[in-house]
Amino acid sequence: MATKKIRFRSIQPLMFIGSILGLMAGGCAVPSGGVHGTDVWSRLNLSARVINLPSETPNLGRVVCFAEVRYRDIQFVKTDDGYEAVLEFTFSIYQKDNREPLKLTDRKKILRVGTFRETIDRKKTVRLLENFEVPFGQYTARVVVRDRNARSMGIASESIEVVDLYSNLFISRPILMWDSVSTLDPDQMVPFQNRRYENDVFALVVVGGINPKETYKIHYRLEDTRGQMMYERTMNLKPTGRVNFVSLRIPVSKLALGKTNILVTAEQFGNRVASRLTLYSSLGRGTEVTQNIDSYIEPMRYIMPSDDWKRLRDANPEERKKLFEAFWKERDPDPNDLVNPLMEEFFFRVQEANQKFSWGSEEGWETDRGRIYIIYGPPDSIERQRSPRSGITYEIWRYYNIGRQFVFEDRYNNGNYRLYSSN
Repeated sequence: MATKKIRFRSIQPLMFIGSILGLMAGGCAVPSGGVHGTDVWSRLNLSARVINLPSETPNLGRVVCFAEVRYRDIQFVKTDDGYEAVLEFTFSIYQKDNREPLKLTDRKKILRVGTFRETIDRKKTVRLLENFEVPFGQYTARVVVRDRNARSMGIASESIEVVDLYSNLFISRPILMWDSVSTLDPDQMVPFQNRRYENDVFALVVVGGINPKETYKIHYRLEDTRGQMMYERTMNLKPTGRVNFVSLRIPVSKLALGKTNILVTAEQFGNRVASRLTLYSSLGRGTEVTQNIDSYIEPMRYIMPSDDWKRLRDANPEERKKLFEAFWKERDPDPNDLVNPLMEEFFFRVQEANQKFSWGSEEGWETDRGRIYIIYGPPDSIERQRSPRSGITYEIWRYYNIGRQFVFEDRYNNGNYRLYSSN
């Protein structure tokens, strides 16, 4: 049987709520020499974005690729004066249906920090960008990042159509910024996997193909997972040229707990183009709950007694909020701190499950893999096997610290993994 192994670094789980929900407590730093003694590379959590910008060269467009890795996902090695990590980035761009890259760039980044606490800081990220000038057309941009200490690798790719931003009406996918800047400043970009929003942020879009002599309209709205509108605004703008950068304020008070869809349209002379971005938000502001806590009540069935969960689900909105806050307050390890780390970790896992394991109409938390991920956290190892006899693909998750193993089967090889067995 052919075997493909994907190894994750071990994470010490701290069990709470009757040993049901495992919380991650281990860090990413290891002593020097603690890397894998094997050629198997584990998976590195990588986020990437691609955007089409105008080029100064005629008949060419500019593709900007951003790659981002969180410090908590990097393995730092102890040195004499602190901790060090080594990342290698490869940026490439491919023409449609072409296996050989049109352009390719290699970059190296060495990170040095003074304390262990910095190596596991959730707010810290390393972000690199690369520019490619290419003819108009369909492309795939690809980023590969290797963590040399952990022997882990992340791969991300995204299709993009490179268009003439001076000719046809165009609007880019929004990119979140901390401030209302009118340029794509990497230092002001909100980390792609950010979940906590204590202040308003701004969605920056590039609008091209504008007639500079006439006003144009930008309309944007925020919707929750059920499509309910939570905020909308229309702006009539005077162009500053044929290509404009537009900053749209996103009120933090209007974000749903969980997933918020940002829908943006640009319109001029009856022509209309649209784009969208999905934003994920956890509480992040103590006991203050933003809108739509219902999206998190459903997954809480995994960690609550059945009767208590049904009472929470069936309560009226005012009572539901009180029960919700009381449940987490009882499990707050430090009531004097505005942030409840257990609650934050639970919601973080739900969001991760939704991003990793959604299938068809099922959100990630509803799937078998999502349920196990929420309860126990990331597995210590994942092994994927395909049976030569039946053709069925199996995925084996192992948690060494608690002695558990879960086997999922993809019976029809369509990505729909279901729990097959557990010890």
